Amino acid sequence: PYGYEVYGGTIYNTDTLNLTNNTFASNSAVATYPADGYVYGGLIYNDSTLTSTNDTFKSNTATATYEVYGGAVESTAYFNFSGDIVDSNVASAPYAYGGGLYLEKCCSYQVNGSSITNNVAGTNGSQHGYGGGIYDDSGFNLNGSTLSGNTASTAGGGLYSDGTETDSNDVISGNTVTNATYAYGGGGIYNDGPDTIVNSTISGNKVTASGLYAGGGGLFNDDNLTLTASTVSGNSVSATISGSGGGGVYGYAAAHVTNSTITGNASTKDGGGWYQESGSNAVLTNVTLFQNTASGFGGNVENFSGANMSLYNILAGGGVAPSGGPDVDNQGTITSYDYNIFQSAPNGNALTGMTSNNLIATPLLNPLSNNGGPTMTNAEQSGSKSVGYAPWSSAAGGTCGNATGVAVDQRNFTRGGLTGTTCDAGAFELNGTPSALRVHVRSLPDNGRPHRHPMPKKPHVFHTGTFHGVNH
Repeated sequence: PYGYEVYGGTIYNTDTLNLTNNTFASNSAVATYPADGYVYGGLIYNDSTLTSTNDTFKSNTATATYEVYGGAVESTAYFNFSGDIVDSNVASAPYAYGGGLYLEKCCSYQVNGSSITNNVAGTNGSQHGYGGGIYDDSGFNLNGSTLSGNTASTAGGGLYSDGTETDSNDVISGNTVTNATYAYGGGGIYNDGPDTIVNSTISGNKVTASGLYAGGGGLFNDDNLTLTASTVSGNSVSATISGSGGGGVYGYAAAHVTNSTITGNASTKDGGGWYQESGSNAVLTNVTLFQNTASGFGGNVENFSGANMSLYNILAGGGVAPSGGPDVDNQGTITSYDYNIFQSAPNGNALTGMTSNNLIATPLLNPLSNNGGPTMTNAEQSGSKSVGYAPWSSAAGGTCGNATGVAVDQRNFTRGGLTGTTCDAGAFELNGTPSALRVHVRSLPDNGRPHRHPMPKKPHVFHTGTFHGVNH
């Protein structure tokens, strides 16, 4: 082709391509056309059907003078990855999308039991990089996979989601955004979805933010978000501009969070655990927010002016915020639906709605640990006021206080306590028992990658295939 467009450094697929037990290493695609070069897949451009099982895609690169889509793979058609390793691939261009994988608008893609690690989108501060591990522009299912150590210069260190997506039983950890500009960030995930996240861990991700409305060390939500039975922990934001923050989550759009734990996150501005921005609404049901830290306002929660939050049976304690609201700072509107427990009284505007059964009390929680179930939780101590604090009924799929559809806790342990008449505030039910519907999640070896089937002794290796686009 003419040098300004390069499709696949080694493979251009227009048929059915089934790959198994291969290694694709150090391939590259380069478009050098002055100021207008495009690369679509440093290794593979898929325009038909691609199925990959137990393959390794490593150290492939895509470099262009304008835009790159997929350091290793761009797919515009059916795509299914299972048990794969996508590692240390690079997308480098003024606008770079998907350091490892770029999934174009098409269909529902599948990534199952795979490890997406150490990929890069945007290699310097002047480049705009989105989706260090994966850029999803279509909608896909990410299941039982690990995204770790990936980097994007602008947004979505691990994953940039721009389609309808479901993430289940995943680990999103140790990813980075190096320069989040206006309304960007999301060290683990940038959601421009909508996105449904279930039974997943978002931990140890970080964002350096230079723009207004930037942050979300773990997750930046810019579309509808449903977060269920998941843990957001140990994420961080380094920001200097007011209106930025959200060490755990930055909420720029609607969110529904149920049976989840947000703990140990930090922001150098506001909202150590959760920052909710003006004009948006978040509903938190049986959520534990514990020991999150902000250098400004709202250690656990910052609800900014013009923002709305609804709280059902939440447990917020141990937060730090020297400017005000160590547990909750409310500059907008928070509607309470009772049975919420705060270690310190919310700062700022008074809560509206049902407040007569809210309580100020020290939460008495244990450190984050494995207490059963797919994700780590903060277990209650036996003397915690949250134990059996709300009335319980089996009606409406499990009614805890005024919240319905909460028959189980974060671990998928039954609610209802010892007597079947009360339930606990927060994500953990101290006297719960494993549900018959409990989901068992894969174990991870020490390197954090999913267990994979043994590779054959002599796999096929595709090595150092290079395609250069030139200026004609």
